[in-house]
Amino acid sequence: MDIDKRIELITRAPTEEVITLEDLRKLLETKDKVMAYDGFEPSNLLHIGSGLMRAIKLQDMLDAKVDFTLLLADWFAWINNKMGGDLELIKTAGKYFVEGWKACGVDTKKVKIVLTSDVVKDPEYLKGVLTVAKHTTIQRAIRAGTIMGREEAEMQYGAQIIYPFMQAYDPFYLGADIMQLGMDQRKATILTREIAPKIDGSIRVCVHHHLLAGLQGAQRMGYKISENYSEVQSEFRLLRDAIDMCISHLSKAPDNLAFQPVGLSINEKKEDMLNWKRDVNKVEAYFESKPRLLNEFLKVKLPDIRNRIGSLNRKISKYVSGYKILEEEWNQYIQEFRGVDSSFKKIFNQVLERIQEDSPELKMSKSIPKSAVYIHDSKEEIENKINSAFCPELKAEGNPIMEMWKYIIFRKFDSRIIQRKRDPKLEVQSFEELERHYGAGNIHPMDLKKETIEAMDEILKPIRNHFEKNKAAKKLYETVKNAQVTR
Repeated sequence: MDIDKRIELITRAPTEEVITLEDLRKLLETKDKVMAYDGFEPSNLLHIGSGLMRAIKLQDMLDAKVDFTLLLADWFAWINNKMGGDLELIKTAGKYFVEGWKACGVDTKKVKIVLTSDVVKDPEYLKGVLTVAKHTTIQRAIRAGTIMGREEAEMQYGAQIIYPFMQAYDPFYLGADIMQLGMDQRKATILTREIAPKIDGSIRVCVHHHLLAGLQGAQRMGYKISENYSEVQSEFRLLRDAIDMCISHLSKAPDNLAFQPVGLSINEKKEDMLNWKRDVNKVEAYFESKPRLLNEFLKVKLPDIRNRIGSLNRKISKYVSGYKILEEEWNQYIQEFRGVDSSFKKIFNQVLERIQEDSPELKMSKSIPKSAVYIHDSKEEIENKINSAFCPELKAEGNPIMEMWKYIIFRKFDSRIIQRKRDPKLEVQSFEELERHYGAGNIHPMDLKKETIEAMDEILKPIRNHFEKNKAAKKLYETVKNAQVTR
């Protein structure tokens, strides 16, 4: 198989981001045996994202001649207090995960399955974890705590600080060239990638996959779109442009410059600013459907932050354009940067907290039942969840029903026929065709939902049968189902 075909398979949806394509190509060109891994905290029941979509992407990697390791991160789940912090129950959940993946189509004879509880018995593992810790600041570890599904404010225990060090070391211990995890694990994979040259001189490639949107969506149905949304888009676009320019300037700054006294490297600060952009995108989507809340933010706070970032850009531009950097000037710049950073987080976190309160199910979550379709759901359960799901008319982006079609249904079927209430039935043979018809208003949301229910039931039926007929698998499922659910 040629390199281009292997790259096409690796980057096929649900892959959302590759860091970097150049490094991926070089890896495939220079190494005969390439290995990738993904890690999971065994807890609660598998939904279609962690079960079906994981199986689909894993098969892409195997087809691309990439060996794959699935890490059952039971100690990570224990640290994160999943399943009530019961390690034995977590290990049982790990066995259930394996049965779930088998039912979803994973050939477990072709992948390597490793438990963290076995890995930690090796004294070299602890040495490796401490090596990572020696190359990582405490602040960086706290910020990386979001890989646990926790906010920074929730990082209260010493074990939580160790978690990012362990995850960042796992690719080294497992021999993984490619870290093929979800977008929510980006902070850990980027940390591994950044420290790899210091630890063993290697280059690790990040291949992050998409996370399925929660069924309730980032926005609820029934909200009126702001009449002055073009003004909103303009302001947010200007803010993103300012952040992009600042990132560009930082990319040109000498590597030895650091953000003191917080001790952040240039690369770490760039990662912070990429997080700014992600927050900006979330907040923009929120205000699109909340016109009454726009005035103060749009007319006062947003331009103020944008202007202050603009001031930072003007000051740093001379540092990266050949001017000699004086230590005193740089320290003044850093102080101003810290002030902007603090203001940005203060303003945006207020809105992000409100978003979380209004709609906590932004992605499918094993611990939030109504946000997800589980691999065990009956047709009746699928029907109830899909019919009540967020599905904005004419819009594909951020639409959880359309995401099912893009990432799962069209990976299982070459075509589907959508029965329409007021029009003749319509056969669709690709997501692009479906998106075009839906955006043009040729498919009503309820007609789309009806066929989604049928397709998902067909996909999940063999999985349900596996757990009904296999006594050992059924017992594992019932044990996990009846266990305490903790996030």
